[in-house]
Amino acid sequence: MFYQEVRGGNDPHSHETEFSALASFLSLDLPRLRQEQPRAYTQQFIESRLALCRDEPVNHSLAAMALGNEYLNLTIFDAYQKGIRQIQGLEKCPTGYFEAHLRDEHDDFRIMSQAFDKVDRGVDYVHVGKAVENLLDIREKYFLIQVSKSSNAR
Repeated sequence: MFYQEVRGGNDPHSHETEFSALASFLSLDLPRLRQEQPRAYTQQFIESRLALCRDEPVNHSLAAMALGNEYLNLTIFDAYQKGIRQIQGLEKCPTGYFEAHLRDEHDDFRIMSQAFDKVDRGVDYVHVGKAVENLLDIREKYFLIQVSKSSNAR
């Protein structure tokens, strides 16, 4: 799972390889982009997600990541894939990065669900639900900031 996500090696369909094709199409300087620090709101999103995984019991954070991250990504990347072709000038944009997520998130969700089953010992599903809600709140806050920044740029 992490091999596909982070360093796909020689796999032409890894997330990293597909993102490189997208960045190239968008004329992004990927080496420079890799050296950049995340924006404050992105760093806060990353830290909040890590804190949830670090501070919650393992079964709660696995459920939160499986549902609030991997499973939700299916909806998000489906919207990206459908929407990008509707933007003037991006009709020929490679969509492999979005397709890689749509292809892999099912397996990522399954892996996390199986890990959850291994650590599930009389779990309190109310608390699991709260962990999932916390991650969804973290994502909602991040996307609301994105929309706000995008609206202000116009």
